[in-house]
Amino acid sequence: MTLKEKVRDWLQIFRAQTAPATIILVLSSYLVGGGNLFTVEGLSLGIFALLFHWFTYGHNSLMDTVSGHDLRDKNKAHHALVRGDISLESAHKVIHSGLFILTLIAIWLALKGDGNPFFAMAWFAIFITAGHAYNDGLSKTTIWGFAPITICFTAFSLFGYYVAAPEMTNFMFYIALYFAVTWIFQISVSGELKEIKEKEANLLRYLGAKISNNRLELGKAKYYGWLVKLLNLGVGCYILYRFGFNLLSIALFALLAALAIYFCHELTKDRIWDRNKSLVHMALEEIATIYIIPTVLIPVIGIAASATLMLFGIVYFIIYNLFLWGTILRPRV
Repeated sequence: MTLKEKVRDWLQIFRAQTAPATIILVLSSYLVGGGNLFTVEGLSLGIFALLFHWFTYGHNSLMDTVSGHDLRDKNKAHHALVRGDISLESAHKVIHSGLFILTLIAIWLALKGDGNPFFAMAWFAIFITAGHAYNDGLSKTTIWGFAPITICFTAFSLFGYYVAAPEMTNFMFYIALYFAVTWIFQISVSGELKEIKEKEANLLRYLGAKISNNRLELGKAKYYGWLVKLLNLGVGCYILYRFGFNLLSIALFALLAALAIYFCHELTKDRIWDRNKSLVHMALEEIATIYIIPTVLIPVIGIAASATLMLFGIVYFIIYNLFLWGTILRPRV
């Protein structure tokens, strides 16, 4: 195996192509707290978020393999851990060592920042423990698995905020709420839809979704998906209305909200089941929803910071998808 193939295998385990979502979550919160993106601290926090995304998602891949779930999932047969090209022993050593080192870096970032180190570390502790709860079993054993991972990433956003901010504000409360509802949709709708045929706890199946003769019928799950997505966009609209806006932020919000609604429709309609096509719609829906935050923050953090976050996310996503999966919008996950 060549070095390039080995690097690709590790980055696939890390699900590296989705890192912009975590980076935008952490850095947007940091900027709301008064941080500056174009500083050593801002750059350091961005790299930290990138690496923590890699290792936490890698931990998820590892534990799903250890538990046997990915071994039984034919859609994961090409994964390096399932193939055995990277041993479970090596993955344990690399991933758990990486998580430990990154935790030490988190402590350093919290202590050296201008914000509130106590609350930064408190939210970081919640992030770590909720993430472990999800990765170590709750993602597969309960229909409420979306709860710990939602808490996990919402807490991570608040860690980024408190690195720069001394106290909570109403503005950050609604930003955190937007992130929380975003993750509820990504996990309990998109994520459950992706695994709809697997033999594990699934909220959409509990709500009546099923595949019969290769046709997906959502039942009551369709209304659940729309409820979460409209609540998600409603919070974004309220942030725009309550905390300031300009013509550019309104125009971009309208465009991204329209795209999110369209792809929500594509994901929640009854149809012939095509998992690959649905993966594309999930990716586009997630991008549109995540990008609403730097859009509504334009009047607060400035066009330069907002544009940097969005352009970086697009370029990164395209490059890593092409390298890892040979496609722009359909990772084999």
